[in-house]
Amino acid sequence: MLLPIGRKTTLKKLPWFTSGLIIINFYVYLNTYPAENKFENFSQSASELVLFLTNNESGLAAATQALLLKERKEANFPTARADEIIQSIHEGKKELSPIPMVKTKWNYLYNNYMTLKTKYGFIPGGYQSVFMKYGFSSKSGVFPNILTYQFLHNGFLHIFFNMFFLWLVGCNIEERWGPIIFL
Repeated sequence: MLLPIGRKTTLKKLPWFTSGLIIINFYVYLNTYPAENKFENFSQSASELVLFLTNNESGLAAATQALLLKERKEANFPTARADEIIQSIHEGKKELSPIPMVKTKWNYLYNNYMTLKTKYGFIPGGYQSVFMKYGFSSKSGVFPNILTYQFLHNGFLHIFFNMFFLWLVGCNIEERWGPIIFL
């Protein structure tokens, strides 16, 4: 990887718009990433639980398995309906296979799911991922997501290298084009 060492000339003035974009990006990152990370952990725990329940060894009825798989594809997974099914299994309203290994794995995955749900205070179906809501994808609308996706970053290295590159390139472009055209 090549990293620029310097430039032949110095900047004539501070690139305000480039600096402002970097500050806004870090502000959005610091305010969205912790909640998104918690949601990702909770969602992954729910997903592991659903994958276990939809396995043939679980002994869960085929119609319930199909419903869980459908709910897993929803943007705001884990949904209230998926949580309702999980709770009904826990309460014994829906039966799992009597094999001890199935019961042990169910208890482990269910306890992990409930711990994260309680710890973070998530209401299933009540939280949508920041990336799904403001990111740019085929499922989201074009506007305002065409603007908001630019400020979303999925980890420290992601934002660090994006902002590093923005500083290297943005300063030069802003100086040559002027701040209005650059923006």
